[in-house]
Amino acid sequence: MEIDVKLVITLGGMLVSVIGAAAVARQQIKVLIDQIQDQEQRMRAADVRADQLENLVTVQSQRVDVLSKMNAPDVLARRNRELSRFETLIEILQAEVGQLRAMHNGEHK
Repeated sequence: MEIDVKLVITLGGMLVSVIGAAAVARQQIKVLIDQIQDQEQRMRAADVRADQLENLVTVQSQRVDVLSKMNAPDVLARRNRELSRFETLIEILQAEVGQLRAMHNGEHK
């Protein structure tokens, strides 16, 4: 096998092409890795925000549940009956206090 100038130039050209392609590929891989890392950071930030929103929704749901139980018709009816009893008792006590004041400040009847 004879090595001539033409073969050496051809092999040299191929070697330069392979080295150039490897350099371009390395640069493109670096760019792709940077893009992947950026996307990963964005996804993690989005996950954090989604978790915070999910927790907020859970808390709000619990609050609404508590409020709905507090304002349930049976609970409101019971509270209204209690308030009515308290108002009646206050009226009775006011009348009794009025009688005691009258007795204390005047003649005992």
